[in-house]
Amino acid sequence: MRHARHPAAALWAALAWAACAAACSSQPEPRNDALDLGLETARLSLTDQNHSELELGLTLVNLLDQAVTVEQWTLTVELNGVRQAELVLAPEPLRLDTGQTVRLSRVVAMDSLGLPQSEGPTAAWTAMLSARGVAGRTQVEASVTASGALPLVREPVLSVRSVHIVKWELVNCLLELDVELYNPNAFEVAFSQASYAFHGEGYRWATGRLNAPVHVEPLSTAAFCLPITLNFADTGRHLLDLVAKLQNVRYKLTGQALILIPLEELPSFSIAFSKEGSTTVER
Repeated sequence: MRHARHPAAALWAALAWAACAAACSSQPEPRNDALDLGLETARLSLTDQNHSELELGLTLVNLLDQAVTVEQWTLTVELNGVRQAELVLAPEPLRLDTGQTVRLSRVVAMDSLGLPQSEGPTAAWTAMLSARGVAGRTQVEASVTASGALPLVREPVLSVRSVHIVKWELVNCLLELDVELYNPNAFEVAFSQASYAFHGEGYRWATGRLNAPVHVEPLSTAAFCLPITLNFADTGRHLLDLVAKLQNVRYKLTGQALILIPLEELPSFSIAFSKEGSTTVER
């Protein structure tokens, strides 16, 4: 048998629910004047053409006249919108007394190799420092951002145009390999200290070094020659006929070079190259 609810009890329940709803709906916004965050760039350096390091100086100051407990303090860094790091700076609650300052330094490694292809000479990095906590019963929060530009360094692109005959010497044929080097960067590069090996029709024709550096203007192409001495006593009669009749040659060009660039952050870097295909023999 159900008992009727007393009208006074129902009234008190309704009032309690209304009071709770009002309290919940009027929850104050977190204070954003309690914490002062600082974010400064200490160093930006390139470790190679695809990787860099960003060193940041971080500060956190309690501006209130009472203690603050920081429950969350994080640093995130993005490069062209791609997340590079998310660091938790306070894994445990951090108590800050009135006016207390905490200073940290963090180094973030950034990788530009996986970025979406961009025609611009730089990539934009963005760092965000944020903190949340409580001061008594009051929620507090703060955030600050910093940004900058990272020079993008792209490897020069080597291509083979042709092989041309310089002169014949008994069983030797002096050749030159005509190559082009494209510079996709917004600054001049120098292709220097290059060592190479050239294979034709599956035989090693020559190895050599490029003595003088090749300078290439920004977004431009430079042509130069690599000397080749072909000894038919080592390679066989069929290669002599192929070269003499100016036929196509299946080739493979491999080597290494030092790339010089006018950037203080990265004055030089080494590349390995390997190109193969078919090219014509010309006089």
